[in-house]
Amino acid sequence: MKTKVVFKLLLTALLLSGCQNPVWDDSAQNWNREHPTHPLRFAIANAHFEKSINFDSPDANSTWLKQGWRISDGLYVWARNIGRFNSGGVSLEAGGGIENDIAITQTIRVDPTKFYRLSAWVKTENVVGGTGANICLYNTWISSGQLVGTNDWQRISFDFTPPPTGEITIACRLGYWAAVSTGKAYFDDVVIERIPKYIQEGDHIKLILDRDDVSGVKPQTIKSWVRNLDHAYEKYAELMGLYPYSQETISIASVNTYPGGWAVAGNPILWYKPYINQELKDIQNTGSWSFGIMHELAHDFVGDNTNHSWIWNEEMFANLRMFYVVEELNAPILISRLYIGSELANFYKTDGGDSYEKWIGQGIPKGHDGLMYTLIRIKDQVGWQPFKDTYEDLNASAVNPATGWEKFNLFLDKLTQYSGQDVRLTYPAGELDVIRQLFNQ
Repeated sequence: MKTKVVFKLLLTALLLSGCQNPVWDDSAQNWNREHPTHPLRFAIANAHFEKSINFDSPDANSTWLKQGWRISDGLYVWARNIGRFNSGGVSLEAGGGIENDIAITQTIRVDPTKFYRLSAWVKTENVVGGTGANICLYNTWISSGQLVGTNDWQRISFDFTPPPTGEITIACRLGYWAAVSTGKAYFDDVVIERIPKYIQEGDHIKLILDRDDVSGVKPQTIKSWVRNLDHAYEKYAELMGLYPYSQETISIASVNTYPGGWAVAGNPILWYKPYINQELKDIQNTGSWSFGIMHELAHDFVGDNTNHSWIWNEEMFANLRMFYVVEELNAPILISRLYIGSELANFYKTDGGDSYEKWIGQGIPKGHDGLMYTLIRIKDQVGWQPFKDTYEDLNASAVNPATGWEKFNLFLDKLTQYSGQDVRLTYPAGELDVIRQLFNQ
């Protein structure tokens, strides 16, 4: 118990004091060694499927419930001899070979200040298509990834941070949203456990990494970077006039399972583990604020309850938001070479693969990086305030332009309105016709 008290005091001190020195949340190791049967170690009821389950007639004591897209076409089976060691287990099957997304779920509550790994043993037979067999947090995009084909028993897992309520719904699943599958999957021995994490927290940003993610990286490097991300957060809010996630701290979390990109926006921002250590070393060696993480943080500032229908390319707009922050804070960004502050405009003008001078400037309708440069060119003439006013106007509006070209022209109209200058005059003769072709592709 002494270890638990000491850790709580240390974590509390961290949370109250802003961007202080990092701590190791080693409580999982200590707690499990001292109290191996603590309920947070095995918080899942009937986790090993040794008790019978009637999915068709659940009662008040049922712990696992069936869910699904075509729920009536799915086959949900509990049997006492289909588990790993001829023990109790569950199988899910897309009945009749019909592609489906089916699952069994259980809602539990964990400590929202800790970090967890959900794992299970899975076996598959002729699983085809979509996400295949997986475990996940239901009603989220957080999962273990796919297991397809025919496979003997293997353990799959993923790490996650709970929501502030601590309530999560875990699922054993065949298929996923927009990723339906066929075949049959068996599940056994579902376990949730606390895991140690490296924590560096600032005023707005919390970094949650594994021990090997920070190998060879100085604690001061990470501390300074989180402080820089705090400043970036404040500038994003200044530009967009909003705070995402009800001003909750935005976490950046290391994940073992490919989340869909180098990193993926949200709260937490999911950062794919194979890229983390080298990125941190680049930050240490160059002072970069990290293009990738700054980009994903920019996505978070699209707004929770705003109109997004006027945005024709969110990837481009995330970069435009980031350019504001980089320019305002004179931040260094590494993309093949180091750009300092407004120098980043050169990437979009000349250096990038889709830069302005490679395509649009040559009369070729290609490249949203180049299109973004034309907006930077407008900014150079009218300043940032018309952009802030335009974002505020369109975010609060109910406009819904039908095409990308119409959205682009609406944006130019608003910039003209709020700047008092006809921003179309910044485009050389014929260039808007080239851009029209870009949108018609």
